[in-house]
Amino acid sequence: QEAIDLLSQQGYDIKDMFNSDSISAGTEFMFNLSIYMNKYIEDKKKSDEDWKKINVLFTGSDVPGEGEHKILEYIRNYKSSNEYVSNTKHCIYGLDADLIMLSLITHEANIVILREDSFLKKKKANDSSGKKDDKDYYEFILVSVLREYLELEFLDMKPKMKFDYNIERILDDFIFFCFFIGNDFLPNLNTMDIETGALGHIFSFYKRCLPQLDDYITYHGKIDFTKAKLIFKMLAEQELSSLSEMLEEIKSTCKENKMKKKHILNDKINEIKAKKMQVKKGKFYEDLRTKGKTEMEKFKKEK
Repeated sequence: QEAIDLLSQQGYDIKDMFNSDSISAGTEFMFNLSIYMNKYIEDKKKSDEDWKKINVLFTGSDVPGEGEHKILEYIRNYKSSNEYVSNTKHCIYGLDADLIMLSLITHEANIVILREDSFLKKKKANDSSGKKDDKDYYEFILVSVLREYLELEFLDMKPKMKFDYNIERILDDFIFFCFFIGNDFLPNLNTMDIETGALGHIFSFYKRCLPQLDDYITYHGKIDFTKAKLIFKMLAEQELSSLSEMLEEIKSTCKENKMKKKHILNDKINEIKAKKMQVKKGKFYEDLRTKGKTEMEKFKKEK
């Protein structure tokens, strides 16, 4: 940071000095960064008493996989090891929404996701009071509380089901259906958008589906597509009305944009007119001054 500040003071544009493509697996920058990070950890473990008390696991870009998937893989491996303690608490830092789903699917009770509150930060940054606020704001997502909410959501299905109620199996099914809304690896269905209530539809379809089934749809990562067909059918029925809603929204947006463009155009026309009028006024006053001077000189001579 000190180097960046120093270069900025000397007139260098920092934005143009670093190519963001460098932050990709296989690049020289990431290779050097991995070496630096390993050296940094080694030095801290030798010199810092607090670091001596903790285990540090570093996986750089040379280890395949996204960061959040590596973290969750570590938790799963730990869970299946002999050292596993059932009440272990995990805190994961990251903004990616997939972390919520990945945390749920581990079936660990004590996971907390720490993330920046980007909405609050943006709001504070744009504060009309004029006070500059560069603070970082954070929030916790308590996955255990989210699990409780999801259990409350489906608890009323218990007496209607033909098989044993199991919240862990329900969570697996729920996460499977959330794939249709899309994630880092799958595009969402055009008619399944969170902003248009896709999550609500999934809750509704699954609740309608459960009493008709003789078992859950997923088991240990495998999907029973004969059971999943029920949900697919409901999604297909919903598709036409969703497309109609989307079409109406597009029409409305187009109309709004058209009106907006019309207003912008009118504003520009009025601005041009005002400028022309200003020029005309200037010429008129100049003519008046010139004529007035000539007439006065003629009057004096004649007098």
